Amino acid sequence: MSAPMQIQHGALAIDVPADWQDQSTVLFVAPRTEESLTTLSTVEQPTEAVSLTFVTDSDDPKRILERQAESLRKMDAGFELLGEGPFETALGSGWSYEQRFDMGGSVVRQLAVACRVGPVVVLATGAAVDARFDRHRNQLAAILASLKLGGASGE
Repeated sequence: MSAPMQIQHGALAIDVPADWQDQSTVLFVAPRTEESLTTLSTVEQPTEAVSLTFVTDSDDPKRILERQAESLRKMDAGFELLGEGPFETALGSGWSYEQRFDMGGSVVRQLAVACRVGPVVVLATGAAVDARFDRHRNQLAAILASLKLGGASGE
C-alpha cells in the first residue's frame, strides 16, 4: 500500500489513500451587489465566482481544457470558444480558454485555466454573467494567476 496523499484547504487537511481520485471542487463567490433598483420583476443575477477542481489525469493541461470545452458544447449548442493561450500562475505555466455558454438560462463567460502540479492538474475557472464579465475580467484573471503552493493561513 502506498503512502496516503494529504489534501489541504486552509488549515484543514485530510489524508486519503494515494490511489483514490480527488474529485473535490473549491468554490469562492463574490458578494452580491445591487446594480439596479429592486422591483418585483427583478431577476437575481449570479455574481462572479472562482472554482478550483483537482484533476488526476496524465493528459496535457491544454487537452484537459479541450475536453471540458467539448462537454460544455454538448450541453449548449451555442457554446463559443472566444480565445485561448498560455497563462502564467504562481504554480507555473498553464493554458487558458475564454468561453461563453448558457447555464440554466443565463449566458456565462468563463476564463478557464489548467496548470499541472506534479501528478495533478489544477483546473481553475473565473466566471461571471456575460454582460458583466468585461468589468470583472482583470480581477478574475488576477485571482487565477495567484494560484500557488502554500501552507495553512498564517504560515
